[in-house]
Formats: sequence, C-alpha cells, structure tokens
Amino acid sequence: MADKLDNICVDKSGSSDLQQIRELLLEKTWFGFDLDDTLHEFRKASKSASRETLLQIARAYHASIGDLQKEYSRILALKTAEAFTDGKISDEYRKARSIGKKILIINEGPQDAQEWTLEKLELGYMVDYLATTNYFGVSKVDGLFEKVLDHLDIKAADMAYIGDNKERDVEPAMKCGVLTVHYCEKECVDFSVGNMRIKSMDQLENLLRG
Repeated sequence: MADKLDNICVDKSGSSDLQQIRELLLEKTWFGFDLDDTLHEFRKASKSASRETLLQIARAYHASIGDLQKEYSRILALKTAEAFTDGKISDEYRKARSIGKKILIINEGPQDAQEWTLEKLELGYMVDYLATTNYFGVSKVDGLFEKVLDHLDIKAADMAYIGDNKERDVEPAMKCGVLTVHYCEKECVDFSVGNMRIKSMDQLENLLRG
C-alpha cells in the first residue's frame, strides 16, 4: 500500500498506521464531505469572477484596479478569515460509493445554493443526503454535526468526515466522535489515528482500495 503513496511529504505514517487507518475507514457506513474547496474549486472560481467584476468597475469609474483589489482583499480577509483553503474538483465520492459507502454532504450556506452546485457538477444523484447550515439553522461549530447525526439516526462511530477547514470541519466533527480526515494540500500527510491529513483525494482512494 505504501508504494501508492510515494512522492509526498509524510509525517508519522508507518505501515501499521496505514493499515489501522484503512481498517477504520472501511468500517464506516457513511462518508461525509465538505463541498466548497474540498470537492470543487469554489475559491478559484470566486477569485476569477471577483477579478472580472473589479476590472469592469475600474473601467466604468476610471479607478485603479490595484486599489480596488487591495480594498477587496482587505474586506475579504476580515469577513472570511480562515474560512477556505485551496481545493480542487474531485470525484472522490464516486469512489466511495463504488465500495458500498453512503455519501453525505455537510456544508455551510443556503440549501438551494448547494443543491444548485451539486446539480451543475452533475453529482447530485451520487449524494444520499445534503445537510446545510441554512436547513438545520446552526453552524458547523455550533452543533450542525450533532444535529445531522441525530436527524439521520447515524452513530458517530459509523461515519468518517473529510473537510478542508480544521476549525470548521475537523474539530467540530471530531468533537462529536466522528473519524475525521483533514484535506490540506499545503501540509504534510499524516496517517496516524486521530490526526489523519491528506494532500490529495487520490491518497484517500489508495488507502480505501489498499
């Protein structure tokens, strides 16, 4: 298995850890995912759209694009500090379904917007349940995971959750007893139990397939 995980930065990842993590993951009936920046490139698309909008404003009002971008970045930093990390489009839940797992999306934002996103990505039919903060009326850090587990009658021990944000995905899911996988392209991979971190979804697939 380890030879499929080469060319990566690895931290604390012996073969015994890999096997233990694989066994833990395969035990899970439900695989939960964050949507934005874990399973699709929300940030990249948003950045492109924002730049085009700023360019049009600059042309219309003869403003400096540099000044507009600087002010936009300042406001964005204040409003969304630590909210996103870079992600990329993934078909990971196709792979999870192929080995008999149920797929759950837990995401912050309006229900209809997330349904639209899944439809446009042509992935809606792959998802068993979509849970949003808007529908349940509570954020991830304030109890969304607990509410979703209770609503679907899922035991925490029967679920694994993959997300890109440590504070809003990993920590609250872990707090309610869910096995978590931190998706972060910028940090070292760690396959130790209780602190699993991956740099790509391919690494998760390789773990599951052995």
